[in-house]
Amino acid sequence: MPTKLCRRYVSMAAGGSFTVAAMLIPTALRRLVWGWVLCWPLWIGAAAPAVAASGELRQWRITPLLGAHSPDLTLINEGVFRSPFAGLADVTTAAGGVETVDFRIDNRLDPLDTAAYAGLELEWIMREDWSWFMGLGVWEGFSSASVAATVPFQRQSFDVVSHRSATLSYNDLFVGTRRTWFMPRRARVFTSFSLRNVFDMDYREDQVFRFITSDPQGFTRTAIVQAHATAVLLAQLGAGVDWLLGERFSVGIEGGYTFTLRDFYLREPDLKTDLLDTDGWGLVRLPTEPDPNRRLRYLAEDGSSYRDMPLNLDGWKVMLRFSVYY
Repeated sequence: MPTKLCRRYVSMAAGGSFTVAAMLIPTALRRLVWGWVLCWPLWIGAAAPAVAASGELRQWRITPLLGAHSPDLTLINEGVFRSPFAGLADVTTAAGGVETVDFRIDNRLDPLDTAAYAGLELEWIMREDWSWFMGLGVWEGFSSASVAATVPFQRQSFDVVSHRSATLSYNDLFVGTRRTWFMPRRARVFTSFSLRNVFDMDYREDQVFRFITSDPQGFTRTAIVQAHATAVLLAQLGAGVDWLLGERFSVGIEGGYTFTLRDFYLREPDLKTDLLDTDGWGLVRLPTEPDPNRRLRYLAEDGSSYRDMPLNLDGWKVMLRFSVYY
């Protein structure tokens, strides 16, 4: 009876008027999600006798996670990180006049590929082959580079060292379910599915120009851009294996693939700079700037225009698991 009710409610939810969800999530995934939302009390009630009847079953475990995530950040890696620092500046000519010249510094960053992911997971073991889990995790990627260049400054040309760095990080909360399929000897083979909310994502890029010749030697000019994103929704499918070490401990490995349910933008950019009017730099074009909607966009590699930057976090994730049972 509970199964029939669940199927009925899931069909109603998946086939209803939720047009936004229908645009974002495939039908099969929608039914699975709505099945959890509408029917979880029935599933817990059905599993309760199995848990209560087994006095030896340990119902909880805490699992620190340590691994790596390789998100798809194409527009950051191939867009932002190839953008130049460009502008216009006044320069004194040999004849004593003043002319306006274009200048640019090409300081490309290495891509943000695979970086460390760490987290903590709490799991409720309802029965030997089925469990629910929740937890939180942290990921951070970093890239930096330095180049030498010549730039106009206070109507003369000077040598500088340009140091550029970028950091992207996120924190996520997740809830999901895990199904054990095989238990050979002291191991268990499982699959998992989870929904994840990236509740805090931060991007920061620093440009530091250090003058190394003549009068301004030792001077620096800095430009810092920061932007953020929240409520980025992800889904993750995974599979793995745990090896039991006695009755209270296990170690394991889990691999999975993360899907972004909808592309997102870094928003509310904040620019901090110590550039002065007396520096002689007129129009300055940073690698990134806000669009009219306060979304971060990037300067094309040829410096011609700024382009939109929708992002996603699709990509593989691999984690080592160290569990303690209670």
